[in-house]
Amino acid sequence: TGWRMQDRDALQHPELHHVLRMADVLSPWSVGRFGDLPGVQRHAEKYWEQDVVWAREHDIDYMPVVFPGFSWHNLKGAKLASIPRLDGQFLWSQVVANKKAGADMLYIAMFDEVDEGTAIFKCTNNPPTSGGSKFLTLDGLPSDFYLRLVGEAGKLFRDEIPLTETVSSAIQQSSSAKPAIKAIDTDSIDLTQPTLFIVPYSHLDDIWRWSYPQTIRDFLRNTLDDNFATFEG
Repeated sequence: TGWRMQDRDALQHPELHHVLRMADVLSPWSVGRFGDLPGVQRHAEKYWEQDVVWAREHDIDYMPVVFPGFSWHNLKGAKLASIPRLDGQFLWSQVVANKKAGADMLYIAMFDEVDEGTAIFKCTNNPPTSGGSKFLTLDGLPSDFYLRLVGEAGKLFRDEIPLTETVSSAIQQSSSAKPAIKAIDTDSIDLTQPTLFIVPYSHLDDIWRWSYPQTIRDFLRNTLDDNFATFEG
């Protein structure tokens, strides 16, 4: 984040900018660097706006990182939804701020990172739970809401739609109301039998980081200890 001024999370080194000028694209990680709408504006003024100017002066493409919200309650024991999504307004405000700053591309963090609560893929509002785990939902929004929202962001950056400061009702109305999945009834299935699941990855510890469950019991016990319970139905 602080690469240009070599502050905050950046290495202070006389050769840092020389190395950065060797890149074709700069995409500073910004997840968690701010946590509310005023923070978005402050970050835009201090970093994104000036970063775009620096990158253009050095003929480098600049791809800011934006994120919908944040939570690692189950991963780290932190507050659930520590950075609220605000029904998409938190993400949309970042999109708008970067459009105003002059950026012409974005990196959306992330499509499927459930362990930090930044996933934008389809999610159920009624996740199955076990062992006292708590999971984020989409707060009643349609399961494809964030996919459609980033689609609108793409249109905005291509100048296909006018810039608006708030998430329009049209986005919510155009999203499908079909749920992402049906609830899993664990009483009606054999938890010990191999079952096919398509899941992202477990990010719980070194043992489960790149492992996939073989049975529903393993899945519920080891992989659902994340911030979102997500399936594709």
